[in-house]
Amino acid sequence: MARTGAWMRTLAALTAAAGLAAAGPAGHPPPGPAGEAPGPAEYTPPAQCLKSVMAVLSRDGGKLLRTLVTRSDAFGDVWRADFSTPGYSDALVNRAICWSDQTLILMHQKIAPLPTTAGALHRPAALRCAYTELEDPCRDEPVRMVWLCQRPALMLYADGRVRPASAGEALDVSFVNRGPSETEAAWIRRCEPHGGPYRGDD
Repeated sequence: MARTGAWMRTLAALTAAAGLAAAGPAGHPPPGPAGEAPGPAEYTPPAQCLKSVMAVLSRDGGKLLRTLVTRSDAFGDVWRADFSTPGYSDALVNRAICWSDQTLILMHQKIAPLPTTAGALHRPAALRCAYTELEDPCRDEPVRMVWLCQRPALMLYADGRVRPASAGEALDVSFVNRGPSETEAAWIRRCEPHGGPYRGDD
C-alpha cells in the first residue's frame, strides 16, 4: 500500500468484526471508543484526514452523521466519524478513524454506532452533522462548511485545506435558488480572481 504523509486504508469487509471492535487491528485504534477518555472539546481533525473522508462521501453520495473525539493512551487524540452510504442497510456502520496523521475507514460493519448520550468515559457524539455546500464554487474559496457536529465549524477547500470557521461565518449561498441560474460564463468570470472554477473532480 502506498504511503503518503497521511495515508488511508479502506476495509470493505472484516472477517473478525467483533474482535476488531474490542481490540482494533494491530497499530490502529479500535473502531469504538470504549475505555478512552474524553478528547478536547475544540478539535479540528487533520486536513488530510478530512480530505480522505470527504472524498469517500462525495464518491458514494454519503453524509456525516456524528463525530466523537476521545483521547487514547496509545494513539493520542482520536477522531471518529460515522457516515451514511445510500443503498446499504442502516444496521451497518461506516466509520472513519483519524489519529496523528493517519486515517482508517471501515465500510459496512456490524459495530455499534457512536454514542449519542453521555457515558462514563466520553462525551456524547452530540448533534447530527450538517453541511452547507456551495454551488459552483471557486477553487480558492471554501466549497463546504461542516457544522453542528464539529466545534468549531470547519471550512473545507477544494484543495483539501481545512480551517476553523470564525464566529458567525457562513458560506455565501445567497445566489442559490435566487433568480436565474448562473451561467457557465458568469461562473468563470466570478471565479477568475479566486483560482478559477472548481468542478469537483479537477
